[in-house]
Amino acid sequence: IPPGLMISAPASGTGKTTLMLGLLAAFRAQGVNVQPFKSGPDYIDPAFHTAASGRASFNVDSWSMDLNSINGLVGNAAGADLIVTIGGASVGDHDLVGSVAADLGMEQSFWKVAMRPGKPLMAGRIDGVPMIGLPGNPVSAMVCGEVFLVPVIRAMLGHRPGRAPRRTARLAAPLAVNGPREHYLRARSGPDGVVAFDK
Repeated sequence: IPPGLMISAPASGTGKTTLMLGLLAAFRAQGVNVQPFKSGPDYIDPAFHTAASGRASFNVDSWSMDLNSINGLVGNAAGADLIVTIGGASVGDHDLVGSVAADLGMEQSFWKVAMRPGKPLMAGRIDGVPMIGLPGNPVSAMVCGEVFLVPVIRAMLGHRPGRAPRRTARLAAPLAVNGPREHYLRARSGPDGVVAFDK
């Protein structure tokens, strides 16, 4: 099974389907063969996924499906270049992605990273196809997608490796003690410097 990408949002109507369709169409235009899946009770999206990607899409719902059902559906990703999942990579009762990946023989590169948000990140290969399991929290998924997934996709498309753009700025207000994990904060830049949001 190839690696994957997961797109999540805090609520319905926030644009995750639009984003998913745009990504699928962009990958297809670049010649990347992506296998789409839908997670959750909405059974309409897979038809849109199929139109955008050219591959049949399937609904994977860890709340209503058992491991065997999910295992069988994920097996349809054979032949894809990359597998991306969102959610299900932590240690809750319904976090089944890790178990399914292990049953499918995933060679795990790593699980959990010292960053915040985004600790429960999973990466490895299934039958030689890379897989990236993003956290289910929307902010965590967005940050991990930028830090880990974007470089993978760029490499698959033949782009030269490079770090994400960074710049140094002066703080306009103090930050709390961070701890041992690298912390990614939302912030606002103003004339007096950068102020991090509390939440």
